[in-house]
Amino acid sequence: MVGFRNTFYIIAFTYMLTIIAVFVDNFNLGAFSFLLVLLIGAGYNFNFEKIFYVWQFAMSPARFLLYKIKVSLLHSFLLCSPVILSLCVFYFEHTGILFVVLIFGFAFLSTVILAKYSKYPAEIGLEAGILIAFCLFCPPLMAILIPYFFRKSVNKLGVILK
Repeated sequence: MVGFRNTFYIIAFTYMLTIIAVFVDNFNLGAFSFLLVLLIGAGYNFNFEKIFYVWQFAMSPARFLLYKIKVSLLHSFLLCSPVILSLCVFYFEHTGILFVVLIFGFAFLSTVILAKYSKYPAEIGLEAGILIAFCLFCPPLMAILIPYFFRKSVNKLGVILK
């Protein structure tokens, strides 16, 4: 909620960009607004909660991580659904591209969440930040980083979620 309150005007701007993209028949502008909404959704997960808010989950570390990823993916999908639906309706021929971008966006979001909890309760370090930045330029790298960060996160959260 805090992240949304701080960025609602940017989200409104991206929705306006989508409307402008449809009116001027510019798919690239619409795709940019779609990417921007996905990045905003991923940015919400950089905020750290206190240990109490993690500890209160009576789950194993793996179930906790999967729960966090599931909730974040749902919220991110709800946030970007007006953009993706508009682009799919008006640019039907580019639906495959939008679907691939959505999958990579969700994989990036999962990578960010797992990286966050791999250093928990400390903040994401320089190493994880650099690896996350490389994911933006080389998305297949996420296939290696997701299991890596998942393993580290389970180990870190094992102490808190016993």
